[in-house]
Formats: sequence, structure tokens, C-alpha cells
Amino acid sequence: EPGHRLFRRSWQYFHSLIGDASGMLSLELDAESADFNGATLRGLSTRLDGHDITASTDSGSFTVDINVETASHGELIFQGGNLAAAIDVAFGKQRLTARAGSETSIRLDRLALADGGGIDGFELRLMPGTEPLVDAVFGSNGKVTYHAAWAMPAAVAALPLGEGDMILVSLGFTSLSLSGAMPWPGSEHRGQISASGGEVLMLDQGVAAAGIGARVKLSPGRWVESEIAVAEIRQTQDPPAFSPLSLTANLATDENGVTFDGRVSGAESRVTIGFAGQHDIRDRSGHVGVSLPPLQFLPGEFSVDDISPALAGHITNLTGEVALNGQVNWTGEGVSGAFDVNIHDVSFLAQDTAIEGIDGNVHFDNLSPAGTPPGQTIKVKSIDTGTPFEDVTVKFQLRPGPLIFVESVVGQWAGGTLGATELAFDVEGQGFRGSLQLADVDIEALANAANIQGMASTGKISGDVPVVFENGEVTISSGYLAADPAGGVLRYRPNSVPSALAGGHEQVALVVKALENFQYETLRADINLTTNAESAVRVHLLGSNPDVYEGQPIEFNLNLTGGLGQILQQSLRGYQFLNDMLDRL
Repeated sequence: EPGHRLFRRSWQYFHSLIGDASGMLSLELDAESADFNGATLRGLSTRLDGHDITASTDSGSFTVDINVETASHGELIFQGGNLAAAIDVAFGKQRLTARAGSETSIRLDRLALADGGGIDGFELRLMPGTEPLVDAVFGSNGKVTYHAAWAMPAAVAALPLGEGDMILVSLGFTSLSLSGAMPWPGSEHRGQISASGGEVLMLDQGVAAAGIGARVKLSPGRWVESEIAVAEIRQTQDPPAFSPLSLTANLATDENGVTFDGRVSGAESRVTIGFAGQHDIRDRSGHVGVSLPPLQFLPGEFSVDDISPALAGHITNLTGEVALNGQVNWTGEGVSGAFDVNIHDVSFLAQDTAIEGIDGNVHFDNLSPAGTPPGQTIKVKSIDTGTPFEDVTVKFQLRPGPLIFVESVVGQWAGGTLGATELAFDVEGQGFRGSLQLADVDIEALANAANIQGMASTGKISGDVPVVFENGEVTISSGYLAADPAGGVLRYRPNSVPSALAGGHEQVALVVKALENFQYETLRADINLTTNAESAVRVHLLGSNPDVYEGQPIEFNLNLTGGLGQILQQSLRGYQFLNDMLDRL
């Protein structure tokens, strides 16, 4: 009678396999736990229904619906899994062919890694096709072939970086194709996995990749040989720090790990970064070497706009050459590495600052956080913020913070030397503190830099100016400038008398008259100021004017306001520009 049970067979893991008089074959499983070749399943329930399967038929069909609450294999943990399939089977002499319906799918609530990473909402949907899912020919020269094309909707993955850090990534593919063959009997399996239409979004970093394709070859003795291509890698921020890039890579995997090489290209292939490395799957360690051949910037041909829209409008007239090479290492505990950046004759205009002739090699001995050893040296032909700072040599170190620690800087400025030692720049906090030393600077050039109208002078001045720059404000405490003992001449003849002196009494008029041709023996300025308040500059002058008091000695103690803060703001423009660029990148 239809529905009458003909047999029931039980195994260690299967609850029952049941056949009835109508040709219905049912497989039921409901187990709390089962182990298969190292894979552990928990909360497993399965139903397999077959129709019209008899000893004489040459075809049949069945549906599969498998639900797994939890399963694990090695470092992989499967949670909330489901396999649903409708399969048609055709039998022939020593041949079996199986085709799956388009409703076939594999779903996981979460595919987790033992160290905490994983993919949420993982799904594969079988795409309709003409090729059979399995075509098996048995016998002495038999062969089993398979082919399946799947779609993978976007899912969110958390990838471990070491030390508990994770990268959140959204990834999906329009097509994942699996095909292969192996002899029957035999075990030398050869196959291929092809992927196309892939999209990846690194959620926290704002980096997206589109047009991802891959071809993975499976062969005996060597697990996989792969080719990967990414049509576009871009930043989602506006404006982006870098222009769109493309990637090609080759990978080979065996029982020990992965070796790989490839290149990243951009700006219509005028920028090409090569890389090569390996990863050991046993101890989860590896390295990759990276190199950027010399990149030459020429106005009208190749500029900063071609590589970084974020810098466009902030850097213009870029010329010179930049190259890079180094290596990144990783283990289960974190990432390390070293890079060398070579800069040759780089010049550009940044806001109101013209920088010319940068030369140097900067060695980074740490990547996360970025850092360098002490003694990194860069030479600059000229930094012009109004009064050129020329023949500059800078020795520095990039420390965690990030903090730029300038061990020393020295160059020619205003006819003399401007230098500093032990300057500390807080990049994130946009702060700066240190002491500037002036030696043999022309007083007239200093006055011109301060935009003091009507000032002409001779003589040299030296001094030490402690500077603190925080929250956009410059503060000087107990700074001083003093003229050389040889003295000189001050001639202050403004087109109009400053408002602070206009209408003054007789002593003020005497000061103005004396400064028209003041031959000084002593000149010293003690400085305390901020850029957002009145400067407190106390000037001590000792000398004479042949046209006043018949050349008798005159001593002045003057409290002045003026443009010294303006000079310091000009001097710090380069630093402010550096902060802006680091923020944008």
C-alpha cells in the first residue's frame, strides 16, 4: 500500500533511513552531536526526501534540507547553517548525472574564526546553468567531473589584525564558479574556482574595491595556483587621499603556506607599486616586499592632482622625484616592517609658502605606529614665506604620538643663521615647542620681515627665542635678541608718524627725532608675547644721534608692539601646512 514502510535502517549517526511502497526514500537525522573526520556538528537536523527511486528506474529526484545549529572544523566555526537543494538524478550504465535546481542555497548566520573574526550573513545561491552539477563515469577509465556557479550576496566580515584588532569588511561576488575532475578510481583531483564581479568595502578605513575577479587552479601536489585582478580600488571620502588604483596578483599555495607577487597601478599606469611575499599558515606569519620605482613629477605632465585629489589645490607646481621600497612583516601578535622613502629635488608651492629643492632619504623602522630612528636628515634649498630660509638641514625623528622630534635644524635666514635644537611637534594636537636661535641676522632684514615701514639699519643681531605653539597661538616667554658689540645705525623714518606716537609730548617727539639717525652701541630686545594679544617687547638702546643734543649719549628703554608675532606665524606656516596634509591623508 502507498505509504507502507518497507524498511528502516539505523546507523551510529543517522536516526533512520526509511523506504516505503510508493518508492519514497526518507533520511532523517536529529542528533545532539556527531563527529565526521574531525568536523564536529551540534544541533543537527536533516531531511532528505527521494521520489520514484526503484531498482529498475534510470532517473529520480530528491530534496535536501539540512540545518546545523553549530559545527566546527579546525579553526572554523559554523553557526546557524542551512543547506537546501532540489536535485534531479539520471542513471545509466556505469554513469550518474546530477543536476541541481536554482533554489539550491547554502546559508550561515555566522562563519566564525577561533580567534574572534568571522563573516555574518554568509550565503551562496546556485545560479541556473546547462552543465550538470556532477557527471560521474565509473569503471577502469572512469572520471568524476563537477561544475557549479554560485552568487554570493554582500556579507560583513571581521578580519583579525593581531592584538585584538579587527578590520570590518563588506564583501560579495556576482559569480563564484567551481569546477573540477578526478579519475575513477583515483585521487588526483584537478579543479578550478573562478570569481567575478566582486566588491569589497573596508568599512572603518573608507576603502572600496570593485570589479574583483579571480581564477584558482587546484592541482595535485600543489594545492592552488591563483590569479587575482581588481579593476578599481578607491577611497570613499571626498576628496579622496589617492586616485583610483588597480591590482593584479599571482598566488601559489602548498601545504606550508602561500607565496604571492603582483603590482598596484594608478594614474593611467604611470604609478606602479610592485610587491612579492609569502605567508606561513603553520605559524600565521609572513612578509611582503614593496617597491615604487622613481616617480617623476613635471608641471603639465604629471602632478599631485594625478595621485591625490585631497592635496589638489593645496600643493601646486610640484616637481622632483620620489621613490619607495621596504618590507612589511606580520605574525599572530601584530604587524611590523621597515620602509625607505627617497626624495630628490622636490619643489612645490603650498599656500603662500614656496619650498624648493628637498633632498633626503627617510627610513621608517616601524609602521604601526609609524616611526623612524633618530638622525633622519633632509636638506632643503629654500623655504620662502616672505623672507627665504635657505640651505636648510633638518635632522629629526618620528616618534609615537605621533610626534616629530627635530634634533636640529639650521639654515641661512635674513643675512644670518637661524637654527634650533630639540623641537617637538605634536602632529595630532597641532602643537609645537622649542627654542629658536638667531646668529648674525641683519637687523634691516628682520625689520622688513616684521613689516616695519620706514626702517633702515645696519648691524647684526643674535638671540634665543623660546616658542610654544598651541591651539593656533604663539607664546614666547623670556626670549631675547641682542645686537653685536660692534653696533650699527638705526634710521627710522616712517611716511607717517605711527598713531601710538602721534600727538605725543616733547619726549616722544625727541624719540622720533633721535631714531632718524641713531648710532647705537647697545641694542637688546626682551620678548614676551602671544599672537592673540599685545606683544610685550622691551627694547634697550644706548647710542647717539649727531643731530640731537650735539651727539651726546642717549639711552632709551622702550615698550613696543609690532610684527614679531607675524614673523613667527610666517615661520610656522610650513608646520601648519604639514598638519593640514597629515589630516587630509
